[in-house]
Amino acid sequence: MGTIQANMAFQSLTPDLVIDAVEQCGKFSDFRVTELNSYENRVFRVGIEDSSPVIIKFYRPERWLDVQCLEELDILARLHEIGIPVTTPIAVNGTYLQQIKGYRFALFEQVVGRNAEPDNLDHLYQIGESIGQLHQACHDKVVCQRPDLSPSQRIDQAVQQVLTSKLLPIAAQANYLSAVEQAQHVFAEDMADYHSYPKFLIHGDAHVGNILISESAACLIDFDDCRLGIAVEDLWMLMGTQAPEVMSEILEGYGSFMDFDTKQLQLIPLLKLLRHIQYAGWLAQRWQDPAFPKAFPWFGTTDYWQQHIKHIKELCTKH
Repeated sequence: MGTIQANMAFQSLTPDLVIDAVEQCGKFSDFRVTELNSYENRVFRVGIEDSSPVIIKFYRPERWLDVQCLEELDILARLHEIGIPVTTPIAVNGTYLQQIKGYRFALFEQVVGRNAEPDNLDHLYQIGESIGQLHQACHDKVVCQRPDLSPSQRIDQAVQQVLTSKLLPIAAQANYLSAVEQAQHVFAEDMADYHSYPKFLIHGDAHVGNILISESAACLIDFDDCRLGIAVEDLWMLMGTQAPEVMSEILEGYGSFMDFDTKQLQLIPLLKLLRHIQYAGWLAQRWQDPAFPKAFPWFGTTDYWQQHIKHIKELCTKH
């Protein structure tokens, strides 16, 4: 299946098919289907007769291989078994990854909780604890199936996604390529420290939207981007404006389970630059999925590219 077909694949994912997938796994739906916030994949909460609802995640075609999806699900199951607060997959007939009509999917137990509040110090402490627990448990775990790309390779990948999409105006290409070349120079000069820190399994997309506050802990959800990385990559997006009290609460909670070298905080400006470039690449790659133009109508405009290029250059000077 090519990229265009992959981006259009969810068009045939109807509520009836979602229910059929759940009932294929031995659950009896009460026909309540609620789509949850997810763009890369499709995620639904499905009501179950005389039981708690389940969460069903349909993987985007071509995003990951079967072995990569299974690895993510197996890791989550093992983490749950040792008490790490993560979303929990449900095994069906001895496996977590299922298929229906060409779609790959997995069932998860519903996490009962509320959204994390980025300015709630108690929440931030709990979040730090949960990420510390995750890193402690995974410090010696190697993710063999996920690509281990350097920051420079991730920039190259994003640039190719933008150029292939044809969404970048020809008149802006020279400025864009000049800006990302400047970014590559910044990484070449300043990322030696990045490679000196230990790498282990990280969540990979740890922001408040992927954390739910339950009665007992901050539960980490959506491990679709889990990979090898360094500790600060799972912390910096949660620090927001990096106000002292915010950083203090997160790091204090984290330190309850895992030591943290505060020198890694110096990498945050570079990680912001990397995410800014990658985010544009992701949107460009997925633009033919009808959900993306509806959700991000500002993307791809002349004004967007002007501001995007300007921001890359500004971030390069702030590193």
